[in-house]
Amino acid sequence: MTDVLTAGSEPQYRVRFSSGAQVYSSRHLELAALDAGLEVDPVALLRDGALADAETFRAFMTLAKLDKPLADNLYSFAASRTERLPHQFKAVLKLLANPYGRLLIADEVGLGKTIEAGIILTELNARGALDHVLVACPSPLTQKWRSEMRDRFLFDFEVLDGQGFREFVTTDLDAPSPEPRRVIASLELMRRAENLEALGTAAPSLDVVIVDEAHHMRNVGTATNDLGEVLAGLAETVVFLTATPLNLGRQDFFNLMNLLVPEEFPQAETFSALIEPNEHINLALRHLRGTWPPRFDDALAALRRVERTALAARFTRSARYVGTRETLMRGAAGQAVGREQVVRCQRDLIELNTLSHVFTRTRKREVQDLFPTRRSRTVSVAFTDEESAFYDAVTDWALATYAERAAHLVAATFQRLAASCLPALGARLTDAVRSGLLTIGADEATELADDPGLGDALDDALAGEQVRLELQPSEAVNHLLATWDAYGGRVDSKFGGFERALTDSFAAGADRILVFSYFTGTIDYLAHRLANLFVDGRPLLVLKLYGPMNSEQRERAVTRFRDDRGPVVLLSSEVGSEGLDFQFCARMFNYDLPWNPMRVEQRIGRLDRYGQSSEVIHILNMIVAETIEERIFHRLYQRIQIFESSIGDLEAILGDVEVDLAALQRDALSGRLTDAELERRRNLIADVILRRQQDNETFEQESKQFLSNDEVFLELFNDIERSRRYVTPEELRLLVERYLAVCGCNVGLEPVGAQSGVFRLSGAIAPFRGLLARTLSHSGGGAKAARAFIGRLRDEGIDVTFEPAIATAQRRLEFISLHHPIVRALALSDDVRGALSCCAAIALDLDLAPSVPHGFFVFELQAHGLKDELEQAAVIVRPDGEVIDGGADLIARLEDARDVAVLRSLTGVEVDRMHHAALDWVTAEVAAREQELQARNDEIVTAQVESLRLTTDRRRLWLQQQIEEGRSAPIVRMRRSQLGRLEVDHETKLAALEGKRGISVGNRLVAAGLVVAV
Repeated sequence: MTDVLTAGSEPQYRVRFSSGAQVYSSRHLELAALDAGLEVDPVALLRDGALADAETFRAFMTLAKLDKPLADNLYSFAASRTERLPHQFKAVLKLLANPYGRLLIADEVGLGKTIEAGIILTELNARGALDHVLVACPSPLTQKWRSEMRDRFLFDFEVLDGQGFREFVTTDLDAPSPEPRRVIASLELMRRAENLEALGTAAPSLDVVIVDEAHHMRNVGTATNDLGEVLAGLAETVVFLTATPLNLGRQDFFNLMNLLVPEEFPQAETFSALIEPNEHINLALRHLRGTWPPRFDDALAALRRVERTALAARFTRSARYVGTRETLMRGAAGQAVGREQVVRCQRDLIELNTLSHVFTRTRKREVQDLFPTRRSRTVSVAFTDEESAFYDAVTDWALATYAERAAHLVAATFQRLAASCLPALGARLTDAVRSGLLTIGADEATELADDPGLGDALDDALAGEQVRLELQPSEAVNHLLATWDAYGGRVDSKFGGFERALTDSFAAGADRILVFSYFTGTIDYLAHRLANLFVDGRPLLVLKLYGPMNSEQRERAVTRFRDDRGPVVLLSSEVGSEGLDFQFCARMFNYDLPWNPMRVEQRIGRLDRYGQSSEVIHILNMIVAETIEERIFHRLYQRIQIFESSIGDLEAILGDVEVDLAALQRDALSGRLTDAELERRRNLIADVILRRQQDNETFEQESKQFLSNDEVFLELFNDIERSRRYVTPEELRLLVERYLAVCGCNVGLEPVGAQSGVFRLSGAIAPFRGLLARTLSHSGGGAKAARAFIGRLRDEGIDVTFEPAIATAQRRLEFISLHHPIVRALALSDDVRGALSCCAAIALDLDLAPSVPHGFFVFELQAHGLKDELEQAAVIVRPDGEVIDGGADLIARLEDARDVAVLRSLTGVEVDRMHHAALDWVTAEVAAREQELQARNDEIVTAQVESLRLTTDRRRLWLQQQIEEGRSAPIVRMRRSQLGRLEVDHETKLAALEGKRGISVGNRLVAAGLVVAV
């Protein structure tokens, strides 16, 4: 304790911590040893007239925000290479207000769920070190996650293979480490029995777990569901991502929520009862938001219906519910209720909604202006007689060999190849007959696996291993070879039509075009045919992207496709492009059509997603008349309009329709159907798809009444932007410039030409590199990122920007954000702290008496309870001691502060008078804040203690049942290990919760000065 403050209603005591001093009342203190330390006193500086300029003070306040993150600031707001879109910040705002630290993000495809996860990680990393993070995702998405986290958010993740995963699981993560362990592991890898057992048994303590494509975990009793249950128990913060629409009445939705928040959603039988009150809460909220003044009587009537539900007792015990009801009663009785109270009621209603902070979903139609229009065109060609004869020979051979299962697979492969590319088929056929074997790789397996009749015949190919099938000699094969010899691939009508359409597309202004095919043979053939093509006198660059390529080759191909000036064509398979986004390309060809509409939508979705640079994307479909592809699939896809618009999540919509599609394929190949029967079957399937699409839309609309009104979160986002409750690029640039000026290396920032927002970091770069290396070598994490930046920092300097929008558009620029090594280095610099000041004289556009210097005082309010939170609160005081509103505006407008040329000097008496008035004000603020937080804290702690008890009881019973059932030895061993930890975990969590029942709020004066109105 360093000081006793007698102002206010009770004595206050200043207590010194390593991070600074806080002021507490006596009821929150016990006698302890004195550790005086030294701290700059803003009031002493004010009394002495030691007033810094506005810029120096702004830099001081920015560093204060970085040193100790503020609860009401959003640090991810301008800290990544992303366009700032409000819907992508809903997730982080919900998570920050979530007592469980759990969130399910269910945005539709293409809205940027990976970016939302990156924003969450950026925010959490600004508030505390994220040393141990695990991202779980399907195998094809691992490299996408790694590159997105690295390129947009400056997070360096390691993709784990089997050995790396086992080492990660067995490593003591709590041991000191110079580097954070941020890893990505595939769901396929982790759900293997031995790996799942190792993970569940070791139970490493992580900071954050993120699961992409989490809907794979919804089926109880599967290995992936078991994996989800283990992953959800590894970290305090867990985020699930899925694009699958979730009907609140479906078991699938409950299963995911039960995995994620078992404390809140313990039983399927009570799930409907848990969300039933949300309908009435949402209606009350709509009445409060619809007009001004609000319809208090309607809102009150809606809210009171909550008391008729099965959860009535839960709400009537809630201080938040009771307080909201009382406010609505006053409003309904005609008493005055201000806007601030109404806003508080709205936010309380949001928090009362049982799904508001654990679930978020945005649909494309809600942000339609961010997405392009789809325009499709059919490029129809007809076979010559020779081509038709060869195509028919393939069909006849397929009919003759389709009955037996292995032959079924061989025949299906050749039938698809015939639809894709006849010359490529001929080469493949010749090789297969000569060797007697047909080799199927991952690209082809992905397409063929859509036929449920093939069962697990392609599992090895889908896992990356080639499958070799015997090709039996027969009369049909001999006839096929003879037909090929007669045709010889000398004419390719389909390629001719494609070449003309491709040339026309470039002539229409395209500079890069994506071409899809599901067969590597077709891709190789097209690459060969296009190799010597010129467009307007320029050679066409032809790139390939398919299964045989490793991740480095894939990344290099995508980079060249994106960055080349054009004309450029990328020939890609589904496997090659899986997990990749092509927003920079606006034109695509389907050289062949997948025989499953989900594959078609996935192809188009590579272009039709958030960030697409064109207002229109063009989809051209190569179709050969009178083929099975044209008669069944193209006409079906036209009927359901898949080329014109996204029809929602096809995995959910198709369901068992995929079986019907496969049966239609087989019957069409068999020749058992007449043209009329074929058309009737095709139309029936289209009707089912369209009807299910409508059902899904109905489910979405019905579910809305139970979900939270996310407009409140969007308003919160806008409020953060208006009040500048984030570290702005300008604030960060000013602070970096101060650091460069005092670091002793003679380096600085200079604007680059006429480019607004772009600067050249130059000067004595070599000494600066050495300074960064020394400063960050023992900084406790991020040394790898620091080394990477130092490697990029050449003697001639480097172009940098602080603006996210510029950094997103110009990837070559170094983006200096909150987590950049330079910012981390300046936060450790005593020199920069010595060059800043906590006391200043500033001029601001505030509603104050003109020409009269007023005192301002900025306090930190540190709350300790269930969640420790730090806020800044400012007060403005006249020289006579009168407190004036405007402290919040002063903080919000600080970036606009200007220097004051001349100020009347204040006497020591005036300064002390203003200081005492400020202390009285902050004492009252602290008392009010304590009272508000205590009621809320008690409510949450009591609810969580009860939930913990019930959840532990249920989990104990469930683990015992799992052990008794004995599904497999590894699972039994894992469950026994989990059961052994259960009681210890329960007691630890219970003690932690009970220890946080009490609320204490301390305050610390961090800055002061004089302000005059302008």
